[in-house]
Amino acid sequence: MNMDELKHKYNLMMIIGAIGALLALIGIAMAYMDFPDTVSIADPLIFILIFIVSIYSIKPSVNTKSALVNCLIGIIGVVLVSMCYLNIADHVSAEAFSDVGYGIWVSFIGMIIFTIFSISDYMYKRSGKA
Repeated sequence: MNMDELKHKYNLMMIIGAIGALLALIGIAMAYMDFPDTVSIADPLIFILIFIVSIYSIKPSVNTKSALVNCLIGIIGVVLVSMCYLNIADHVSAEAFSDVGYGIWVSFIGMIIFTIFSISDYMYKRSGKA
């Protein structure tokens, strides 16, 4: 299978975005296990939905609206992770980066990856080259 066949079979940008969404899901689950009183059970459920949306987006399409929705979901996810970080930091009175645990940082990295590649996918589809 060469690159041209792979390009039309899967959306490579959203494969990387789905990996970012999986990282975010794993990170928020780690944060929930470390700080169950500050991270609500709804947060991992929201990140499961984000991961499902990212898996659905792997299928290639030229629809710019779905790519724009992915961008908005990514931005909302970054805001949600930020709110979780602030809740954890207030709870533990964090003085260093590692005081809040590594899960929230993994979640930040995952959501940033998802958002960047969603924006990249949207820009590519909007340019008309898709």
